[in-house]
Amino acid sequence: MNKRILIISARNFGDAIISTSLINSFGNNFSDYKIDLLTRYDFKEIFEKNPYVNEIYYSNFPMGTNKNFNFKELFRLIKIINLLSKNEYDFVLNNIGDIRENLLGKLVRSKFNISIKFDESHPFRNLIRLNNCLFTDKCISIPAEVKNIYDIQDFILSKLGCTKILPPEIYINGKDKETNKIIGIHPMASQDCKLWDFHKWEKLINILKSDYTIWIFGSNNEFSLLNKVFKAAVDEKRVFIKTTPLDEFFLNLSKCSLLIGLDSFSIHAANALGVMSIMISGANDWEIWKPKNCYVISKGRSVCKFYPCFNKPKCLNTSDEYICMKSIEVDEVLNLVNKTLC
Repeated sequence: MNKRILIISARNFGDAIISTSLINSFGNNFSDYKIDLLTRYDFKEIFEKNPYVNEIYYSNFPMGTNKNFNFKELFRLIKIINLLSKNEYDFVLNNIGDIRENLLGKLVRSKFNISIKFDESHPFRNLIRLNNCLFTDKCISIPAEVKNIYDIQDFILSKLGCTKILPPEIYINGKDKETNKIIGIHPMASQDCKLWDFHKWEKLINILKSDYTIWIFGSNNEFSLLNKVFKAAVDEKRVFIKTTPLDEFFLNLSKCSLLIGLDSFSIHAANALGVMSIMISGANDWEIWKPKNCYVISKGRSVCKFYPCFNKPKCLNTSDEYICMKSIEVDEVLNLVNKTLC
């Protein structure tokens, strides 16, 4: 008889993409388990074609950058939890360790509720609330030296008994490479402190388009802004704006030779699609988030006394406001592009 587990992925897009490593590895190692998923509505395209996923349950949650959570969503979440509690899971797992995910797992009433706990000196504790083992039956302790989020996933999987660990992967249809050399640009991020100057992006695009086709990525609701900002650079011959639904974004991104982006989900999407990337990183500790096929440009440690501020800028209204991003120049990015694609 098949065993059944539930994985909770209730945070942001990048976190959801990273969690596919848990799904892929556990599914590959333990074929006698059926893997269900509790996640956000917006993440459907990340998981829906994954061959290791059995059932997906959707809700919104009171955590993550864009919570979209109110009383109506609370009632929906309670209804989903009641439904899940009838599935009699062998265990529930979350890879965040926040008390809120722990509580969700407890309410599902599985045989075991498994979470993680970071060492007292681990930098990840700056990014979540109340990291302890409350509401859990088992906590996997993450030592301070296991710092990178991808290494953390590998560590969790090894503690769960996985002998073959698979990387994150987004399963898509039509993943065939274009004949043209394409560089993807993703200049948007969820926080102002992560943004790089649009004039520098434009300068970078104008230089790169002599040798490459450039696709500027964004969401559907960012088309007007991107069209306004990059109007002078977009020519519909070598430079295009690609604001599409998420499934089309994944397909387009898979055709790129390189993605240049910020500290945002697109960098993790590129990694999960096997595309090299360059991350322009500012206030955050990039060593936590760097994918394994990603190059990083970061000057925060050398130019800002507040670095890292973990997405809570301490430089606001000072002469050094966002200096970590403002100090990064176009030539530095170009040099790394040439090094990456040579």
